[in-house]
Amino acid sequence: MTPDQHLTRKSAHARGITDEELTARCRSGQLTRLHRGLYVPASAHDSMSPAARHMVAARQVLSDARAGAALSHSSAALLHGLPVWGVPLDRVHLTADAASGGKVSKHRALHTSPLPPEHLTCVDGHLATTIARTVVDIARTAGFEAAVVVGDAALRRGTSRDELRSVLASMRRWKGLPVARKVVDFLDGRSESVGESRSRVALDQFPLPPIEVQYPVRDENGFLVARADFAVPSLRVLGEFDGRIKYGRALNPGQPPEEVLWREKQREDKARDLDWQFARWIWRELSTPEFIYAKILRAAERAGRRL
Repeated sequence: MTPDQHLTRKSAHARGITDEELTARCRSGQLTRLHRGLYVPASAHDSMSPAARHMVAARQVLSDARAGAALSHSSAALLHGLPVWGVPLDRVHLTADAASGGKVSKHRALHTSPLPPEHLTCVDGHLATTIARTVVDIARTAGFEAAVVVGDAALRRGTSRDELRSVLASMRRWKGLPVARKVVDFLDGRSESVGESRSRVALDQFPLPPIEVQYPVRDENGFLVARADFAVPSLRVLGEFDGRIKYGRALNPGQPPEEVLWREKQREDKARDLDWQFARWIWRELSTPEFIYAKILRAAERAGRRL
């Protein structure tokens, strides 16, 4: 859904649609109210993701906000195209450069804090916090795992750890800084998905030997056999978040599925011939990290290794 498909109370009045008619259209199922004074066609609403709904609301809330207010936190992350996981999207987040006056309502959270020009940018005509400021704000307020998801993606997109640390340095005595510092130290831009970022957080809870990410498995001649999401080399274990090891699938997008599967099997056999064992987990298992840890230990046992 594009921004021009929504209907505001103000634009409705300009078209001669009264408040009573708006209410009637909502009751009849023609319109869905996103929040106060903002409506979308019900058919469009049902096909929109929570992130898309949030962004329609965010653009409207920003246009109605005080001068100088910027989209921030999860709202800015979505505007920048960063993945957001584990963060409620029921409120649009704004930050204004002020010492006081913050306010939280059902659909909007206005934060007040120092907001220097170097922490601001413009995305598609909308004022927002920079990616670095956005990551740090989320790390201060949304929790470790949710922040790692956004932060890994930010590093992958080109934001540097130094930029994040520069933002941290400007926030002396701000709430949530200890967690934010830990997040920044933990981030790894090599994580390629939300699942891989969450997997890193899950694995970090356990006493495992050093873990490598995006690990290249090579044969005795140095040829690439596979690339695994994770590897524990000392245990000879390869870890895969989605259960499928990568074999350059993107290099041959036109391959028939049966050929891809056959090649996967061949490559997996080669990795096993090199004494690697596999531990695989899927999305729902990320909520029970101890299951993933147990899978890695079982794979290590199959490889004849122990902690």
